[in-house]
This record gives sequence, structure tokens and C-alpha cells, in this order.
Amino acid sequence: RQWTDQPLLVVSDAVAPSNIVTAQKYYATDAEGHAAAIKAGMDSFTDHDADPTLTIAAIQTALDAGLLTEMDIDTAVSHIFSIRIRLGEFDPHNPYADITDAAINTPAHQALAREAARQQFVLLKNEANTLPLDKNALTHLAVIGQRANELLTDWYSGTFPYTIMPLAAIQQKMGDEVTVSYAADNTDNAAAALAQAADAAIVIVGNHPTCNAGWAQCEEPSEGKEAIDRQALHLPAEALIQQVYAANPRTIVVLLSSFPYTINWTNDHVPAIVWSSHAGQELGHALAELLFGDCAPAGRLPQTWYAAESDLPDILAYDIIKNKRTYLYFDGTPLYPFGHGLTYAPFAYANLRLSASAINAAEQVTIQVDVTNNGTRASDEVVQLYVHARQSRVQRPFKELKGFRRQHFEAGETRTIQFTLAARELAFWDVTGDKWTVEAGVYDILIGKSSAAIQLTAALTVHGETIPPRDLTQLTRAENFDAYHGAKLVDETKPAGTAVAAAA
Repeated sequence: RQWTDQPLLVVSDAVAPSNIVTAQKYYATDAEGHAAAIKAGMDSFTDHDADPTLTIAAIQTALDAGLLTEMDIDTAVSHIFSIRIRLGEFDPHNPYADITDAAINTPAHQALAREAARQQFVLLKNEANTLPLDKNALTHLAVIGQRANELLTDWYSGTFPYTIMPLAAIQQKMGDEVTVSYAADNTDNAAAALAQAADAAIVIVGNHPTCNAGWAQCEEPSEGKEAIDRQALHLPAEALIQQVYAANPRTIVVLLSSFPYTINWTNDHVPAIVWSSHAGQELGHALAELLFGDCAPAGRLPQTWYAAESDLPDILAYDIIKNKRTYLYFDGTPLYPFGHGLTYAPFAYANLRLSASAINAAEQVTIQVDVTNNGTRASDEVVQLYVHARQSRVQRPFKELKGFRRQHFEAGETRTIQFTLAARELAFWDVTGDKWTVEAGVYDILIGKSSAAIQLTAALTVHGETIPPRDLTQLTRAENFDAYHGAKLVDETKPAGTAVAAAA
């Protein structure tokens, strides 16, 4: 509720109200837990599937025990009714009541699903312009991997109105001119034999979003899902990739996954690698278009892909600064950096300019850069804006993304890409002053293709605050430390406050 003064409806995650008593043991009883949740601003409980009786009983017990007042409950109920009224649920005529199934899965919806799939592909590697493939130069194509012949959903994906498998879409695109052979795996050397006989091999591998196990544990330690943490980062199917590549070095890997993998061998050997999410019913069509050049990849990675498990600290080590986590503070060499993604066209960046060389904390600066598609095919490009504080009282990120622009370019076209950066976007939480602070200093303005592929740099002076030394005559809350060792943050009280305790 501190985020906004609007009477918004706050809904719990599924089973979260029970978890604070059963799994997390934060409160001793459901009555205490439910009362605390309502007082913290929650309005609606998602718990016990469709059975409300246990939730009602817990709230009634809390009310009877004086843990809640009727006003607390009335406030939550008013938020619920406010949303329902604003949605027109109680209006004499609901304009949504006349919508029929004909409004679902329209041609426009199908086109949007395909475009969404097209735009999310990330080209991780493309040695010697292996992609796109030229259909006219092929007579036999091998498609390998179980994921080529299925479309998978996560918990919240809904039900596909139809499905276009990658294998079927590739077969459709090749028609009668190119023979397409398929093997799900390398049992009895099937995949290797097909790859050896083909002009090129496409290996489509990746995770199952739910490990094909419901809520149960995942068999593979490198797989994970909601409520199940990954224990490793290797790709189980990398052995299949190695077998196919040994039979035919002209191998393209398509990785359909929910998370990064340490695919070091694949990156070192295979000439072309495409990453995709489990992108919905139009994945097959979109992938076939990408592989054969009917659309161009321009997606970028929203995560750092680490080269080794040793690059990451313990999963419970949440301090990203001290533990050097994420692109902000990681000082090693990743397999693929944050923001990485290649295209089928070469792009050049030039003429970075700022509308001002210096601004104060209340002002903003306009940043412009000229970008040119020097290739022979149209493509999108994602231009990324990062900043870096040259000097600071505290440890600041190596680079921090402040904006990006995805823009379409025809072959040979030059466009001016513009960003607006407000000084307030450079603020950080200063524990000395216990407030958001725009620190005075010089900031590097970095324009790049990824966090590791900076093309142009300029300097911006910001006339902000100079953070003074601590006033040692005043009390300082322990949570506002500059550094720590052997300590952890704990609750001061359950309703509010943070304290520091010795770590075990």
C-alpha cells in the first residue's frame, strides 16, 4: 500500500496465505497470518483451490480474537467492490456479455501470435552466416530432437486453440523440393545417421516447462520450475548435439528453454545457435520463417548466461553487490552477456550527441545516435542505452540499462535513435541520508548492442548532491550499513522494520 494511494485490489499468490503458517512458519496460526496479511493491505485470498471455508474461518477467528476490526475487513471489501463496479459488473447492461466465441482465435489473433514468436527469437551465434538457410541449396534436411515435434506450456499458458509444431512447419516450408527427415533422439544411431546423410541438420532441444512432472521434483538437476530450484546449469541434450555435430558439422541448434544453460561446448563448435522461449501456438511457423530468412532475428537476452556454475554464489546469497551477481556487478566473462543478440544484417553506430553536456538533478538530457543497416536485408535492431557513474561514494554498477529502442531498418537505411534521460533516473538509495539521491559527478553515457558490446561513449556531468560523511554524533540504524561481514538482515518486528543479526 505504500506504493500508491489508489484503492487498488491486492490479491495473494496461490497458497501464499497458508504458506506463511505451514511452509515458512512465520506465524503460528492461520488467524494470525490472515490478520497480518489484511493489515498489510491484502484484499483477496487465493487459497485452498475453490473452497473458501478455511479462509473465512481464519478471518472470523482473527476478528473474534481482536486481531482484526470490522473496519479492516470493510476496507478490503471496498477495494474488491470498487474494481467490480469500475469494470461494469453491476451495470444494467454489461457490454461484454454479448461477446461470443467468434471473437476468439481470429485471423488477427493468429497473426499477432506469430509476430510475437518472431520478435522473441535471440540469435546467439551465427558463424560464417550459417543462417538463414537457402532452401534452393538443399536437397535433404535432418530435423533432430523431441522438442521439434511438440509444443509445451507452463502452468499459466491456457489451452492452445491450435498448434504448429516446428517439424511440421519446416516440412511445409520445404514442400516437395527438399526431403525432411526426423529423429527424436539418437537411439540406434538414428539421429547421427540422418544428419550424416543430410545437407544440414537442425537440432531442436530444451527443457519441459514443468519437467513433465506436475508439482513433483524434476528428474534432471539442471531443470526447474515454480517451487523447484535448479541444482545445475548444464543442458542434458548437449550429448545429442555432439553426436549430430560429429556426423554433420553443418548443424544448427535451436534451444527452446525457460532459462539459461551453460552450453559451452555447443557455443565452441556449432556454427549457429538460436534461443527461443516456448513461444506459443505459432512457434513452428515463426521458427521456419527465421531459419530460412523470411523474418530476421533481433531479440536480446534479458539475463546473463554464465559460463559455469562456479560463476554464481549460493542460491540464497541475495546480495547482488557483494556476490557480484547480474550484469550490474559480475566481473567475470559470461557465455552470453545481458542484452546479447545477433541479427542477419550488420549495423553501424555513429554520431552520438547529447543535448547538453551538463544538467542539474531536476533536468533531463536528450541523447541521439545514428544507426545504419549496412546489410542487404531488412532487419530490426535493438539500440541499448547504459550509464556508468565514474566516481561514487558507494559501489555503483559497471553498467546500468536505462533504455532501449527496437527499430526496423530497410537495407542501407540510416535512422536517428533518440532517448530521453532524466537525472532522477540516476538516483540510488543513499543509506547515509536514508533517501533517494542523485549524486553529483560525471556519468558515462554508453550506447551499445549489448551490455558487453558498447559502440559509442559520451560524458554527462550531473550537478547533484555530494554525499557527506556520516554524522557520528547521531544514531545510525544498523540496517543502513556501508559494509558487513558475518551478519544478516532480520525482522525488527513482524509488522515492520529491519534489524541486523549475526549470521550462523
